[in-house]
Amino acid sequence: MAVPVTDPTQIERAVEAFLTDRIAAVEATARQHDHRGLYSDIVLTVAITRGKDTPIGRAAFRTDVVVNVLLSFADAGGEEARRDGINPLVQGIRRALARKRLELDITDILPRGWEDVTTEELWEQNRIAYNIEFDTSFSWRCEDPGETVPDLLTIGIDYFLKPGDDIADAGDIIQTTP
Repeated sequence: MAVPVTDPTQIERAVEAFLTDRIAAVEATARQHDHRGLYSDIVLTVAITRGKDTPIGRAAFRTDVVVNVLLSFADAGGEEARRDGINPLVQGIRRALARKRLELDITDILPRGWEDVTTEELWEQNRIAYNIEFDTSFSWRCEDPGETVPDLLTIGIDYFLKPGDDIADAGDIIQTTP
């Protein structure tokens, strides 16, 4: 049974866990077979950077999100090495995630596009970076908007005011209930 999504972070974590397992296998194989080290030192970051809510009923919404997978790895040198390294990884990630739901109550994850986002700083470090985008969506309900206010207040106090730290601020005075 699919897990209902209440927070986009669930999608980020599921995608990251799914890809991390596969990238670890790629790195292990590369260490054994690829003397050039094309697939060594792979860095993978997953983030949802955009979302759009659409009402689908009085208290229900659909949230469409863009999932970004930032992939970076060491370049073994030269344009041919770049092609041999990054292109198969980008395509492999796109194929691995296409139409997956990762046991979440979401629509199929669909490839949206990819882009070379290598900065001058990364290039000087002999690294290549690509951003791979995917679309998916999830639905959620808000029965009583007032019931989320204490949760938001607690999050705000804990994040911004950090009650219990060594700095005396309003967060040390305000009492919250779990």
